[in-house]
Amino acid sequence: MEKNVLLKVNEKYNIDRYANASTGYQWKIMLSPGIDLIADDVINVSNEVGGGSTKRFTVAAKETGIYYVALMYLRTWENFDVKAEVIRFEIVRKLLNIDLILDGHDGIIGYAMNQQTYDPEGNPMMIDNIPKMLNIKVSNEDDIDHLNFYKQNGELTYSVGTCLWNPGGRKIGCYDDFDKFQHLGSIRIKGTSNKIMSKVSLTMKPDGTVTGFKVGDSNDPRDFVIQLSFPIGKDRIYLKIYKWQNKIVYQHIPNGYDMFNTVYEANGKKLGSPTGGLTGKGDGFKFTGAKFLGEVIINP
Repeated sequence: MEKNVLLKVNEKYNIDRYANASTGYQWKIMLSPGIDLIADDVINVSNEVGGGSTKRFTVAAKETGIYYVALMYLRTWENFDVKAEVIRFEIVRKLLNIDLILDGHDGIIGYAMNQQTYDPEGNPMMIDNIPKMLNIKVSNEDDIDHLNFYKQNGELTYSVGTCLWNPGGRKIGCYDDFDKFQHLGSIRIKGTSNKIMSKVSLTMKPDGTVTGFKVGDSNDPRDFVIQLSFPIGKDRIYLKIYKWQNKIVYQHIPNGYDMFNTVYEANGKKLGSPTGGLTGKGDGFKFTGAKFLGEVIINP
């Protein structure tokens, strides 16, 4: 059995399993390099003779990546009748933890986040009777400002880029379109929908080759202005400029490891990530036929 867990860097996770030492069985744990055992405890000890308890392993990882934890329930002097399971951990830098508020047919009524409830447009709301709630975890490396929800094979899923993800944050698959799935609704995420977008003005040859740039708007009608979906701050910004499907787009190459190299339209709308991420293959976005026009490096 394999379970999937999505966590932030340095976020602690408790693995609780029932145990009964009087039977001779005990839990053993094995961890892949990069994820650490923070604590090894026994809790909820029964006062009854021969009663059980709960074995608790607490783990955390200091870096982004994919890690595995194996658990085995066994008698150390036997090599059979072993209960084993594997837990897959994906560690990210930014993580949204959202409780969806659903009606009886999985329609989206609103959501709760940071001890506040919102309607689907991100406006605070009061709700007395919550019919159903579902917790979802979303990797938020690209500061997502909205989510769409679909039913796929009877399961509620959400889309990021061209891919669908299950509520626990595990990728299900990537698709050219989502028309074949039942659309359940969408939400605008409070706190990210009003991002200030920085502008960069590109100087280009008639064939589109980038020869220069400046941060900010331009009064020269020959310049091409792009809007960044992230503010210009203290970090170095590296962009690759392309012509793709007869329009100018840009790809943001972030600082750090295992991060998506995301492509945006000139107005800052996210298209998808053809490369980068934990596997180096992006999120499944197809970027074939793109013509490289130049690069922009903005140093702090």
